[in-house]
Amino acid sequence: MRDGWARSGQVSRLLRVGLGAVWIYEGLLPKLLLPQPVLVSLLADRVPGWADPALLLRAVGVLEIALGLALVLGWRLRWTAALQSAGVAGLTLGAAIALPHSLTAPGSALAKNAALCAAGACLWVLAESGDETLPARRADLLSLLLRIGLGIAWLYAGLVPKWLVPSPAEAAIAARTGLLTAPVHGFLQGLGILETALGLALLAGCWVRELAVIQVAVLCMLTAVVGWTSPGYLTDALGVLSKNLGLIPAALVQYQVGAGRWSLGAWMLRRAWVRRWRAVTGLSRSRLGAMTMQQVYAMQGQAAGDPRLREVLARLEREEGGLAADLDHLARRHGRPWIPCRWLAWGVGAAVGFVTVILGTRASLLFARWAERQGVARADGIAALLPSEDGISLRALQAIQNQDAQHVRLLQEQIHGLKERGRR
Repeated sequence: MRDGWARSGQVSRLLRVGLGAVWIYEGLLPKLLLPQPVLVSLLADRVPGWADPALLLRAVGVLEIALGLALVLGWRLRWTAALQSAGVAGLTLGAAIALPHSLTAPGSALAKNAALCAAGACLWVLAESGDETLPARRADLLSLLLRIGLGIAWLYAGLVPKWLVPSPAEAAIAARTGLLTAPVHGFLQGLGILETALGLALLAGCWVRELAVIQVAVLCMLTAVVGWTSPGYLTDALGVLSKNLGLIPAALVQYQVGAGRWSLGAWMLRRAWVRRWRAVTGLSRSRLGAMTMQQVYAMQGQAAGDPRLREVLARLEREEGGLAADLDHLARRHGRPWIPCRWLAWGVGAAVGFVTVILGTRASLLFARWAERQGVARADGIAALLPSEDGISLRALQAIQNQDAQHVRLLQEQIHGLKERGRR
């Protein structure tokens, strides 16, 4: 884990808001505002003595909203986290017994409950922590819990409804998107292979941070596309889409805490050749980031109306070019870089620069500050991979990190100045 990067308070807030959003959404839409007939029918069958199953469903919705608010506010967090995990486990078992078809439902809603339970267990672990840096042992435990929960969810989604028991509903969802040029069945099988591989990699603890980024992107894309083309699933009784509100923060926390010591990735890092390859890859990625930001600063500088800001962006553009050259030299010192930085930086930098220019000066500066902070944090991980006796490389990397930190301060000054000018 990157020292000083993940904090207990940040991790706890992400998980609390994500899990709380799931419970509030589930209590509000499919139970209060748009009561689902399948839930009313289920309560009528399972609670035959109740006069009005619809009223009981609304009462359940109110309780779920209360639990969600308690999670978001952090009220008695240890008990609330334990209650939410127990509730998710109980609902999973109940749904599997009462609605056997839910085991192969599209979106693998029940499998996602494994990740929600794991996130609740993480909250229980964090319940008594302040906003201090996460201790290494606690971060390792959080990583293990989240890897198991998310890994099971993706593994189940890839195997059961796509290969073992193909779901016609999933095929219908894919067809309704109108985005497929390949046969739907073949597409779903290919997607199942990728989801299975993702789940296995998470369980093993390989490329965890990279996979966390992929998870967030895929979950956001699936939620948007399926919600738009198949809006009925927005109020699905099993929470096919709503549970993604909890999975996305869980993946973000996984990115923060990394793979942990109890992972295949950590075991592999004990091998010198793996550490060397990871160091070269990290340096190449940092070079890609520097070249990308060089392109972004060039576009932002052309669009800047303030001469002082244009001068600052031109300085940042020049210095990012120098950093990219230094990082390339460092990478070649330790191995053979394999990432095609030049073409990737041109494409990504042009796209990011175009979007940030459209969003405005403040958004451009905020994004640039975030990107520079990522460079500072990434240098810590690379330094941990380099041999301690290689003082030249470590000093060069420290100088690069200091340069990125200086860029963060410079951008922070520009953001502060923009705020001051806005108040006048």
